[in-house]
Amino acid sequence: MAGSYEKINYRLRPAKSIERKMLCDAFRRLSGFGKVEHYQYIGFGSTYFSDFTLFHKALGISNMISIEKDEENKERFLFNRPFRCIELEFGQSNEVLPKLTWDMRSILWLDYDGRLDSRVLSDIRFFVSMRLPVV
Repeated sequence: MAGSYEKINYRLRPAKSIERKMLCDAFRRLSGFGKVEHYQYIGFGSTYFSDFTLFHKALGISNMISIEKDEENKERFLFNRPFRCIELEFGQSNEVLPKLTWDMRSILWLDYDGRLDSRVLSDIRFFVSMRLPVV
């Protein structure tokens, strides 16, 4: 199944770009809890990795994980990965999230491009019910 990245270039959508920059500014404010560059960022990089590039350059985050459901195009994602500090995890987000290490402060932005369904609700349920360690 082709991803939405085949239809839409998310780097060229002005509203999406503004949304990313607003989130970047909001994430800067997390520094009251600890240096933002020590957080991990988890998201959907797609083939563009636009948010990963912005957050790495603007916030200095180097612990990054991109969840990619399109396992048929692994080589394309690996080729397009802009920084080696971005780890790629392939599979559905509700399968990948429980397997990740959550021992550090995390920024999780799963910008779904589909409808609200049971998988999305499963991700939300998992993340808000986690018992994260106080760092």
